[in-house]
Amino acid sequence: LGGVAALSVNDPVAVDRDPFLTSDEKTLYFSSDRAGGQGSVDPYVATRTSLADPFSAPVDQGALASPQPTVSEANRPPREKPST
Repeated sequence: LGGVAALSVNDPVAVDRDPFLTSDEKTLYFSSDRAGGQGSVDPYVATRTSLADPFSAPVDQGALASPQPTVSEANRPPREKPST
């Protein structure tokens, strides 16, 4: 790895933190409070096809990490008892 440099994924008005670069250096994971997220801080991923290419625009993974709640068993209507 070279020196420290701003990447194309940086957002100048957001707090981007907790970066993790995969060993092949083609996938970057990080968390951010950037606008348009699902919560206060969401996980993001940016990829590139080769080391010579820039990273893609970051994709918010917040919806995948925090799926919408589903109806629980307690909120479902009772099942009808079979007639005997």
